[in-house]
Amino acid sequence: MDMRRNRTILLVATALAATMSWAQAPTQVRQQQIEADEKLIFFGNGDADTSAYARLISSYYVDQFRHSQDPRAPYFMLMSRNGKLAMGLGGAVEANVAYDWHGSIEGIDFAPYEISIPSNHVDVNRFQTYAGNSSLFFTVFGNSDRFGNFKFYIEAKFAGGDDSKYLKLKKAYGTVGDWTLGYTKSTFSDPAAQPATVETEGPNSCVDDTRFLLRYMHDVGKHFTFALSAETPDDAVPDATTYYEPGDDYMPNFAGFLQWGWDGGDQHVRLMGIVKGMRYRNLFLEKNSYATGWGVNLSTVFRPVDPVTVYAAGYYGTGINSMVNDLSFGDLDLMAVKDRPGKMEPPHSFGWYAAVQYNYSPSVFSTVVVSQERLLPRDRAAYSSDTYKYGLYGVANIFWDITPRCEVGAEIDLGKRCNQNGDHRMAYRASLVGTFSF
Repeated sequence: MDMRRNRTILLVATALAATMSWAQAPTQVRQQQIEADEKLIFFGNGDADTSAYARLISSYYVDQFRHSQDPRAPYFMLMSRNGKLAMGLGGAVEANVAYDWHGSIEGIDFAPYEISIPSNHVDVNRFQTYAGNSSLFFTVFGNSDRFGNFKFYIEAKFAGGDDSKYLKLKKAYGTVGDWTLGYTKSTFSDPAAQPATVETEGPNSCVDDTRFLLRYMHDVGKHFTFALSAETPDDAVPDATTYYEPGDDYMPNFAGFLQWGWDGGDQHVRLMGIVKGMRYRNLFLEKNSYATGWGVNLSTVFRPVDPVTVYAAGYYGTGINSMVNDLSFGDLDLMAVKDRPGKMEPPHSFGWYAAVQYNYSPSVFSTVVVSQERLLPRDRAAYSSDTYKYGLYGVANIFWDITPRCEVGAEIDLGKRCNQNGDHRMAYRASLVGTFSF
C-alpha cells in the first residue's frame, strides 16, 4: 500500500470513547472526556479532522436501547479520515463474587422468584464466583450522506456452568437510518431507564427482553420519538401432557412506543405497548386454541439536579410474563382454568421499580433501588398454593471508575418471595464486581 497516497485509512488508539462513564456522567462530561483523552495515529499526508472523530465516537452512545452494563466503545478502531466510518473490536472482562445468607439463590442473577419456600436447610448460605458476563463484540458504525447514521453490531457473552462454558449470542443487528433488523432489545423495553446494579438481573419487575425484530424508529421534531416493530415471539407456556401442550408460534408480536425526550434523549419519558398471539393444544377437546396477550409499560429517566438521576418504570399486562425479569423464570404466559379440562387463559401481572442514583463525582456514584412484581391470576385460574404471588427487591450499591476502562462495584441485595398461600421468605446477598473494558 502506498502510504503517501492513502488518505482514507486512519488507525485510532483511543482511550477515548470508552473512557466515557455512560450511565454515570452527564452528556457534557462525557463529551469533555472524549476530547481530552483522544489519541490518534494516522497514515498518509495532510491533517485529520479530529473534531469529526469525537462526534463519531459520541454517536456510538446515542442509542435508545443502551443499558449501563453494555460494553463501552472499543479501545482500538479503524476510522476513515473524514470521520464518517469506524470499525472496531472490543469487549469486557468481568468478575463477580457473591455471598448469600439467610437463604441462597443459585446463580449470579438475584431473582426473588428463585427463593426456595420452604427453606432449603442445606443451602442456607452460598459463596459464588462468576465470569459469565465477560463479552466480545464487533461493530461498524458511522454516517452516510445518503442513508444517515448506521450501525452494525454483534456481541457474544460467556455462559455456562462449571462443567460447560461457551459463547452465547447476546445481540446481532444492523441499524440504517430509522430501520433496525436483527436480534436486539424489544421495543417493549427501555434499557436506558434501568438502573445500574452489580447483580446482573436488575429490578425484578423490569421488562428486559431480547428478540429478533424489524423496527422503525423516527424522531419527530426535537423532543418526540416513536417506534413500531414486529418481533419474534418466545412464549412460556406450561405443558401438562394429559390436558394441554404448547403450540407453535403463528404470528409476530407487535410493539411500539412514544417518547418525549430532552438532553439528546438521555432524559425521557416513554410509553410502550405490545400485543401478542398465543396458541396451545387443548388435548381434552383435541383442538387448537388461541389466546391474546397485551401490555403497557411506562418508564422514565431524568436528572432533577446535576448529581442526581432518577430511574422508574411500571407495567401492567396479561400473557407477557416471559418478558418480565422475575416471572420469566416460570412458564406463566398461560395458566389452566378450573373445572375446564384443557382450557388455558393468560394471567394478569403488574410491577414497578424506582431508583435514585447520586454522583459523588463523574467517576463515583451510588444507586438505591426498590422494586415489586405481582402475579394476578384470575379467580377461575387453576394454580397450586405454592405458585408465586409477589416478589420484593431492594438494592444499595456503589461504583467507582478507577480508570476510564476499569470499574469496580459493591452491593447489598434484599429479596422476598411470597406464594399464593401466604408463605414467604427473605434472602440477602453481598456482592462485588470488577470490570475491564477494551
